[in-house]
Amino acid sequence: MNLNSMRSGRPLAADREEVHAALTELYLPGGGLSQAPAGLGSYFDDLSIVRIARAYMNRQNDVTAGGHAVVVAAGPPGAGKTQALGTLALNGYRVIDPDVAKDLILEEAERAGLLTYRHAYVLPDGRPVGIRELAAHIHPISTRTTDIVRRLALASGENVIIDGALSWQPLAGQYITELFNAGYEGVEVVDVEAPLVVALERAKKRWWAGRADDLLMGGRFIPDQVIEVIYSGPAGESSCAANALMLAQRGADELGKGALRRFDVDAATGEVRQTLVTAFG
Repeated sequence: MNLNSMRSGRPLAADREEVHAALTELYLPGGGLSQAPAGLGSYFDDLSIVRIARAYMNRQNDVTAGGHAVVVAAGPPGAGKTQALGTLALNGYRVIDPDVAKDLILEEAERAGLLTYRHAYVLPDGRPVGIRELAAHIHPISTRTTDIVRRLALASGENVIIDGALSWQPLAGQYITELFNAGYEGVEVVDVEAPLVVALERAKKRWWAGRADDLLMGGRFIPDQVIEVIYSGPAGESSCAANALMLAQRGADELGKGALRRFDVDAATGEVRQTLVTAFG
């Protein structure tokens, strides 16, 4: 690490790039973190996942059950979905956030001594891999956890916010099926878009701030390649945008009502602004 940053106590941008590159290399095929330890999967069995899902639901006690209000947040990682949702009146909604589920799982894994392997990898800033920087290793576990939370919430007719990127097209159909079976009558989709270069920088900035400010948990690390894959569609726009539009349209066709709120990140100021509202059905 740069000596000047060590003396000042504050990491520099150059250090950020060096640490990010080292962490990225660890996750490449053949790297030390390219595969999750088998012990994580065996520890978090079905009963453990149900228990964590229940703990997740108990974190929020202000949920309303209207049964007709669903918001699905879509967009590339770090684009600004939290900022966009904050501009809407969504009090009383159950927030189903995969990042929160990951924290619950990682915290338990750390208490159980399952993450000690992270100390074998010291990054260029002199610190080991942070707990949140192992999030990729528990992704299947967190997905199963949020699946249970979502199904319990929908079965109770709760007003919900389903957070996530929506970069995988089949997920839109899965949501429509679940909403239809639970008797929901519409879906509102909030899509937050940013140019690739902006999304990469915002995700990196969020990760680095977490690593600097939370010495134990660290930041939410997402390799550049994961974000770049989302932008493999036409016109350089993320696949999240097309999937969000499709979900809103299917909501109208199959549930009776669908709406799409589009937000875009200003590349110059970083401000997240609503740019389009479209109602279907």
